Amino acid sequence: MDNFTQEDFERLVQVRGACCLSLYMPTERVVPQTQQNPTRFKNLLAQAEARLASEYGKAPPEIEALLRPVMPLVNDAEFWRHQSDGLALFLTDEGDMTEYRLSLRFEETVVLSDRLYVKPLLPILSGDGRFYVLALSQNKVRLLQGARYTMDELELKNIPQSLEDALDLDDTERHLHHTAVRAGGAGPGLLRSHGVGKGELEKEQIRRYFRVVNRGVCDFLGNSRAPLVLAGVEYLHPLYKEVNTYSHLVSDGIRGNPEEWSQADLHALAWPLVEPIFTQERQQALDAYHQLAPKNGASTQLETIIPASFYGRVDTLFVQLDGQLWGQFDGSTGALELHDTMMPGDRELLDYAAVCTLANGGTVYALDASEMPGDAPLAAVLRY
Repeated sequence: MDNFTQEDFERLVQVRGACCLSLYMPTERVVPQTQQNPTRFKNLLAQAEARLASEYGKAPPEIEALLRPVMPLVNDAEFWRHQSDGLALFLTDEGDMTEYRLSLRFEETVVLSDRLYVKPLLPILSGDGRFYVLALSQNKVRLLQGARYTMDELELKNIPQSLEDALDLDDTERHLHHTAVRAGGAGPGLLRSHGVGKGELEKEQIRRYFRVVNRGVCDFLGNSRAPLVLAGVEYLHPLYKEVNTYSHLVSDGIRGNPEEWSQADLHALAWPLVEPIFTQERQQALDAYHQLAPKNGASTQLETIIPASFYGRVDTLFVQLDGQLWGQFDGSTGALELHDTMMPGDRELLDYAAVCTLANGGTVYALDASEMPGDAPLAAVLRY
């Protein structure tokens, strides 16, 4: 599975072009169901080809040239065997292609526009879309990304995989370390220092190890605000918290030897720790909406919310994830047009409002239609 960060999102929303393709699809992880992946992908590409011809007036050679970067994926068996729950693929008319294999099960979607369509990615960046688990032991470091129902291990770079890798111990230090571990009766994944008179020395070695791990994790997560759950033996938790600089480390953690736990085990142990965080944050935002709505501090009016999102007036936006609203908005004049179906030059305005809100420092919650305040596709708490 690929890591998707706030920085990735910001890069995507900056893309402009005469014709940008955004493609989303659910993907299968398990053989033989993985055979469905390339077939589904080909069907979506066929939809894109038809729309390029009908909506953009492209001739077959032009269509072939536009889609050439994605065509090798159709027969890339290795690519389709290593998927998560959903694939998001983006292609510009200049041939730049980006794809993400993510732990979100997307609806099949093809959007052609002058910019990329990013609304299906919003659950990753807010609400209960994503959390991380850092599984630490003396022999192994794992960083896993989870969602409500799934968890995948991420490929780590520039993060040491063991205490010895981090410290680059010489033979004397390594002998002392192993002697201390054996004398303390520690098994794999356990770091103990009592009983040998070298407690402070070993604690400082562990702190050095954790400082390196913390730097790598913070570099990897960037500006993410997703909760991070620490998994490790009891002895390690306070030592890691001493050096941690990631501001969203969950106060409680998973205690035990993570080398003994599968991804499913870690998900089952971590989800009860992060679910209350997601629930509380979203409920507080909804409560604020209901308190402010009678005082005109919140709205479900599209004519109010869409311009307000552009001008930086939206503090919190609730957007219907499984809906689309087409039209045009001119930020220089404030003119807004809403259309029943997509017209030339239109963009998806739910996506637009969400992108503008995030760009202006607001918070976005992507909700199912049944959860939306006022049964509207957009609802907002306004700054002024």
